[in-house]
Amino acid sequence: MKQLLPAYAHELYGSDLELSGMSKEALAHMNAFNFDFRRKVGGIFTEYDSVHLSLNRTTGELQYYGSNLSPFAYPAEHPALLSEDEAKSKLLSQYKIELQYALYTKDNGVIPYGGAMPMEKYNVMVAAGEIKPGEKPAPPEVRLVYALKPTFAVRGPVFLDAVTGNGGTGTTARS
Repeated sequence: MKQLLPAYAHELYGSDLELSGMSKEALAHMNAFNFDFRRKVGGIFTEYDSVHLSLNRTTGELQYYGSNLSPFAYPAEHPALLSEDEAKSKLLSQYKIELQYALYTKDNGVIPYGGAMPMEKYNVMVAAGEIKPGEKPAPPEVRLVYALKPTFAVRGPVFLDAVTGNGGTGTTARS
């Protein structure tokens, strides 16, 4: 990063390269290692700024480079912020808490055929041994739970201004 983006290198933080879950066979067929970096300004992640690159697995040569760095000037010091408790209170004020019933099954949400899933899926699950044909499943348990219901409809992320406590969608503000 110091060679590619010397002006930003001190603000770019890489995510861990997840190779531990891959088989040796899959690793052997990989042509490149992919790296993702997010930008932090003053210890705080920015919303969209990131860099992605791929290095050839054998030679180490750069195969792909993509930068999503914004030209915006971030403040050198951040202003006084809401406390974490104030922020939680403001965020949760956008929801009402309602009781609702939820179904829980003992076998990871699988409710064998009774119209709850397509017949094709049921047949595949029987063939795979996940469900025994003709066996009556345990009925799902009905539980009473609390659920958060938005007080207004929003598409996309919701934000809370860390200084004023006003919320919005990035393009609108709501107090």
